Amino acid sequence: MACGQVRQVALGRSAGAPRCGGCVRRARAAERTAILHTHAATVVASWLGVDQAAVRVVVERAAPGFRQARWLVDALDDPAVLQASTMAPAVVDRLVAGLVELGVEGISAPCCHRCGRREWLNQRVGGLRTCAPCGRALRTERCGGCGRNRPVRARRANGTALCSGCAPRRREPCGRCSNARVLVRRLDDGTGLCKSCNRTFAVCTVCGHQRHCNGIAAGVPRCDPCASSPIVCSWCGRIAPRVSAQWAAGPVCSTCRYRGLEAKAICAGCSQWRRPDPRHPSGRCSDCVGLPAFNICSTCGVEDRIYRSGRCTRCTMLHYFDTLIESAVVDLTALRAAIAASDRPRAVLRWLQLPFVADTISQMACGDVCVDHDALGALGDNIAVNRVRAALVTAGLLPERNEPLARLERWISDQLDTMTIAEDRRAVEAFATWHVLRRARRRAERTETRNTQHGRAAIARAVEFLAFLRAHSCGLATCTQADLELWLAGPRSRRGVHDFVKWAHRHRLCEELVVPPTYQPWPARQLSPDQLEAIVDRLLIDTDMAISDRVAGLFIACYAQTPARLVRLTTDHVTIDGERVSVRFGRDDIELPPPIATVVTELIRTWRGRSAIKPDNQRWLFPGSLPGRALDSEALAQRLRRLGIGALAVRTTSLLDLATDVPATILADLLGLYPGTATRWMQAAGGTWTAYAAARVRQARV
Repeated sequence: MACGQVRQVALGRSAGAPRCGGCVRRARAAERTAILHTHAATVVASWLGVDQAAVRVVVERAAPGFRQARWLVDALDDPAVLQASTMAPAVVDRLVAGLVELGVEGISAPCCHRCGRREWLNQRVGGLRTCAPCGRALRTERCGGCGRNRPVRARRANGTALCSGCAPRRREPCGRCSNARVLVRRLDDGTGLCKSCNRTFAVCTVCGHQRHCNGIAAGVPRCDPCASSPIVCSWCGRIAPRVSAQWAAGPVCSTCRYRGLEAKAICAGCSQWRRPDPRHPSGRCSDCVGLPAFNICSTCGVEDRIYRSGRCTRCTMLHYFDTLIESAVVDLTALRAAIAASDRPRAVLRWLQLPFVADTISQMACGDVCVDHDALGALGDNIAVNRVRAALVTAGLLPERNEPLARLERWISDQLDTMTIAEDRRAVEAFATWHVLRRARRRAERTETRNTQHGRAAIARAVEFLAFLRAHSCGLATCTQADLELWLAGPRSRRGVHDFVKWAHRHRLCEELVVPPTYQPWPARQLSPDQLEAIVDRLLIDTDMAISDRVAGLFIACYAQTPARLVRLTTDHVTIDGERVSVRFGRDDIELPPPIATVVTELIRTWRGRSAIKPDNQRWLFPGSLPGRALDSEALAQRLRRLGIGALAVRTTSLLDLATDVPATILADLLGLYPGTATRWMQAAGGTWTAYAAARVRQARV
């Protein structure tokens, strides 16, 4: 009777009128829905102090069905649901909209818990409502194309996630050219336009023809032929493949365009630190020349090159770092402050975008990886881990430690793990602990450890020597001089076992064994005076060479220093007093002549190393690529070799020349040599103390 269809009558009847099962269920649902509507209207009216009948009309319109009414009643357990809740269901949106139409004040619709917007809240992340863009941003995965953690745009057949930049874009026929292309715009009638057809007709500023042009918003429209044809850059004079911008001086290449957007100077009009507007020949800022400002960062408001999404490079870097620590439970604000202070934000951004760095920082922020040296050591011993460690030390999140010494300890542990014979393992472990490591730690108390190659070589030769003895059915306790001689008959590097056998005999682990000393000939001059002078002249005048390489080469060629000693120099070793510049290699200061003093002064004033993150207390004269660390001595020697300057040959020739003219004690104090070493160099150069004393007596008599 209710639905008018011929169906089987349900068991229950109402007032004798037959009804089917569907009508019975609908009637019961309507009764329950009315009860829920009454309850919801009563609760809302009591909260807001408005007419219950008017509220009931709004409730019926917002939740017409039983299920929606039940959701609404369940959501009305807390009055805060009407105060921009981030957990309310969608039915509350319609309820708030209807109440606002009634003129109710003091309520607001649910909002996105990430950005606060109230439209398109069709996503839930962790039980909280978000808008569609924030939902995609929060659901990030490792992209199978670029390897970065990005919102998922599509997936491959095997389930691999792809970001918006790597996902293949949908192609449709363009409404104007009819070519199947990626559409960038739709007209009001739904017609799609590709990138080429979406451009506006304008008069090209280069050729003067009316064509499809780019750059109309910037006031310099250029058609495709003019933008893609080779031009001579008006700034640098080089031939560029295409026009990047049309400025007051003429067309410029992309490199000069970026430099112009990043340039800063004191404006001659307002005397402020501003960007000279390249669109005007006066070289003043945009306010002084009356042109609208352009390339302004939307986040910090600074005039700079826009790198991505309307942000400058620094703001893009900080935004990317914030996305890495978005769900942080560990405070990494100190690391954020350290990278924010960098004067090379683009290099820091490229470093942060490396998959290993991004994953490590995200895991540290979430607490999956502890912020300590042991946890980083478990990730490996490579340059990527060392860079992350140095950044954390610079930020103050990790205590500073002697890294070469720590790597030596890990290397010793790995060497011991390869030994299977317990007796030999105990001997090598004792030698490494009480001889090699103890000497390294004592040396670290006096000066920073830079090189542990000698200790590693001694331990490696000890392991090889014991394995050799076991292969010949012998042991350390039964080893004889003949066994040692048989071992020494091999490569020359085996003589490095001298420290081990001497230590073993001193601790009564073997009989007295003697490693014959190696004959070291007198150092020979490898460069002529003219060749050494040519190298010095090149280092003084070649401005294309890096300033650090020039100073290092001059210190080696003029003062016989080694790369290992140069990388230990700090800015405290250099004294600048007006025009007088002195450097201290040993006990006494050496006043530098004006040509060398100029180069050293420029090094201290301009050179900052390759590290993108600059520490507050940069003290090294030759900083390296890791923040707070000095340049590696072998890296410095390789850089000089690439320039055709052999550090060993140049130092030997320079030291022989100095030993010929300067007494040993003075040479030792000035260059930081041991007196015995200075004496041997003097003997190699052909000079003696007797000759020097006789010369001084003759000079006094005159």
